[in-house]
Amino acid sequence: PYTTLFRSSTCRGTLCAVPRLRWRGCGQGSRRSAMSDEEDEHDSVEDCDMPMPPPGARRHRNSVSAEAWQAAIEYFEPPKHPKTPEQMARIRQLISAKSFLFSSLDDKDLVVVIEAMSMKMAAPQECLVREGDEGHCVYCVDTGFLNVWKNVPDSPAVIVKVLTEGDIFGELSLLYNAPRAATVVAETDCILWELDRDTFSHLVKNAAQQKRRQHDNFLKNVPLLASLDDYERLQIADALEVRNEPAGTLIIRQGDSGDYFFLIQEGACEAQKVEGADVQTMHLGPSDYFGELALLNDAQRAANVTAMTDVKLLCLDRKTFGRMMGPLGSSLQDSSAKYCGV
Repeated sequence: PYTTLFRSSTCRGTLCAVPRLRWRGCGQGSRRSAMSDEEDEHDSVEDCDMPMPPPGARRHRNSVSAEAWQAAIEYFEPPKHPKTPEQMARIRQLISAKSFLFSSLDDKDLVVVIEAMSMKMAAPQECLVREGDEGHCVYCVDTGFLNVWKNVPDSPAVIVKVLTEGDIFGELSLLYNAPRAATVVAETDCILWELDRDTFSHLVKNAAQQKRRQHDNFLKNVPLLASLDDYERLQIADALEVRNEPAGTLIIRQGDSGDYFFLIQEGACEAQKVEGADVQTMHLGPSDYFGELALLNDAQRAANVTAMTDVKLLCLDRKTFGRMMGPLGSSLQDSSAKYCGV
């Protein structure tokens, strides 16, 4: 093996020695994958299930090295790609629409992140992310549609989600230093905003990871969500909004229209359904949920729900609920009697 000298932006103009790189293709497009000889021999990460290479092609192991991406932290300087004020405002709107990933950043850091994003044009059938590969960036969809494919054991890959304006993908690999969890292929011409791994790790990852971990740990203990895989559960964790209400607050009112689904993370609530002289009461605590039937059936709220103590709620709005919780519709309907149909 030999080393190559190059001038690195992360090393602020200094010359750095890096191991020899090997190259390989990716899908219909072309992408670069760097793997050092040392990593190839000593990498402890388990092999990923990848499509078989063509006859005669040499197959290499994928490696995920967090250390390699955390080098030169002290000297980190994010890239800066010029944008118009309209583009800056557009990206701010997009990254705030469907994900909490950037919500913990102060305005100064948010501006730095937006400036570091570069525009990426994708043609139909172009592969942006391949399941099992290393992650090098995060994407935010500006325009167009993309299909998310998941490999299924002993079956053809299936589409599990369609990405559109405001959706963010590729973040799981960077948050957890893990291989890509799914394959993403453009269905139409797309405009994307791409954020490099270094900027994401330095400015976004820590704050977002803490929030995601808290939400995911809670969702693992919600019986309703037991059938979801990690990817599906984490998508819900990303979309949750936090709402704190003091004791005595009427959270939903019987007869009102329903716009939110609620999970109780902390505290206690009471659901009360009034039908003439008949009053049904249900006590709800951590991991219980309410508000689902009004969204599933496009109906009015069927009961009052009041906070009995100070409560911390995790919420999904109507649109996000329909997108994320649709596969659980039958389970939600089956449990309506238990939860007073609120």
